[in-house]
Amino acid sequence: MAADDAYYWAGGHKVPLSASPDVVVDLASAAVAPLESTQVDALRAAGRTLSGALLLVARTDAVAALGEEGTSGPGVHPVFRSADDSLVVVLPEVRVEASDPVRLAELVRGLTTAHIKEESADRLVLEPDSGRGEDALALANTLSESTDADLVQARFLRVVPRPGPR
Repeated sequence: MAADDAYYWAGGHKVPLSASPDVVVDLASAAVAPLESTQVDALRAAGRTLSGALLLVARTDAVAALGEEGTSGPGVHPVFRSADDSLVVVLPEVRVEASDPVRLAELVRGLTTAHIKEESADRLVLEPDSGRGEDALALANTLSESTDADLVQARFLRVVPRPGPR
């Protein structure tokens, strides 16, 4: 999915997302964890800490620290801008809920690009095999458009502007 065509579904409506020049680097991801301390220091100096392991970094700074290939793999997640000017980070999880356990089982029966991370009678949490946020968003959209689940949603982290005068 191209960044210009990104969207998600909420309340039965397609919500468009626009490209952002940023990415989020998950320092706890196994794919990113073998970084040298100089790379981590460069990322921390250039970025903004969102949580203990998540750094919001300009894509150019991430490429400088990780290389172009390093920014397209697991552990580096896309950031989009929503209509309300908040940043939307797409993490590699998809929550699927259905009140009917049989229907829930049918939804994932043919799933070949993700595995079940958590499961209960009415909810599944799926993780794309690739470990990439882009793939989680694509999977969530595909499931939303092709199934009758009660809820399908990629896991987002929303970063909102600080309140007050701008």
